[in-house]
Amino acid sequence: MQTPPVAIGGIGGSGTRVVVEILQDLGYYLGNDLNAALDNLMFTLLFKRRSLWPTESHRAEIDGLVAMFLNLMTHRHKVGEAGMNLLKASVAEATGEHPSSWREQRLAMIFRLQEESGGDVARWGWKEPNTHIFLRELNSSIPDLKYVHVMRHGVDMALSVNQNQLKLWGEGLLGREVVVGPGDSLRYWCATHRRLLAIKKEMPEHLLLLDFDRFCEDPADGLHKLALFLGVELEAPIKDQLLTKIQLPKSLGRYQKADKALFAEEDLEFVREMGFVV
Repeated sequence: MQTPPVAIGGIGGSGTRVVVEILQDLGYYLGNDLNAALDNLMFTLLFKRRSLWPTESHRAEIDGLVAMFLNLMTHRHKVGEAGMNLLKASVAEATGEHPSSWREQRLAMIFRLQEESGGDVARWGWKEPNTHIFLRELNSSIPDLKYVHVMRHGVDMALSVNQNQLKLWGEGLLGREVVVGPGDSLRYWCATHRRLLAIKKEMPEHLLLLDFDRFCEDPADGLHKLALFLGVELEAPIKDQLLTKIQLPKSLGRYQKADKALFAEEDLEFVREMGFVV
């Protein structure tokens, strides 16, 4: 019997790769076109486009892209010539988040997928950090979807060199031009997680906010909670194998040396509200 699909997202650098490696070891199919970080590049191609924001104003297009993504991931239906033409047109108008050669490689992979005749898989899902941007639309189109949002300390993330999401979605979420630096990075972290808390009220049993710092500090407990959310049982051999993948990140506790003057007090207070020490 097929289990509900599982999506994994988070702000870049949050620890999503560790979680998706766990899913791989549990037998989840995560797509055929993955990068070194195990991001599903088909999802990246279809959705990682600034032109789709605000999402509520592009609902019809996003719903069409979700349907296409589901068909390709599950091998249920051929996209068809009309669908491929729509896909090529959508990709052609992308605003430069990826070079044309990269987009052409992704399209070529989709064409190859169209020739495959895979059957249903018992467990499947995907990992792409930007998934949270489209979570409302995904939840509406895939009612049984389970979403794991990997979350790390907001100030630690604000001091990360990975600020790709701030650059791409920051203006949309914050409603103004952004400065790529710690202050606006934390403001983006706060806006993202406030939005997720609102969405969680719409899908309370299907959205897991996974505190990656705590997950690494107590991996046995974290793995138990993740397995309960996924609805899978962990036998001793696989559980021991999975525990070896979970290690404290070297950047843990970076916030302790941060100049708090870089951040708005209301943002620091929200970090505290989310359960982190500042």
